[in-house]
Amino acid sequence: MSAFLNETVLSVHHWTDRLFSFTTTRDPILRFSNGHFTMIGLRVDGKPLLRAYSIVSANYEDHLEFLSIKVQDGPLTSRLQHIKV
Repeated sequence: MSAFLNETVLSVHHWTDRLFSFTTTRDPILRFSNGHFTMIGLRVDGKPLLRAYSIVSANYEDHLEFLSIKVQDGPLTSRLQHIKV
């Protein structure tokens, strides 16, 4: 089994100029308790760029939701906030 699960971004919502959220699909094998975090990443230059994100969706929902601040030059956040669905 791969160490990574590939999910698809379903939506991105910009709450303010500093805060956004995004939802993704959720593989049924992913189990978590409320308050847990997971590693989110994108492939950049052929390598995974990973950061820890707290899961804000309920553990029974069929999608995952994450809330993030916007970091202008953040290695991952600067890319995530501009994802087009």
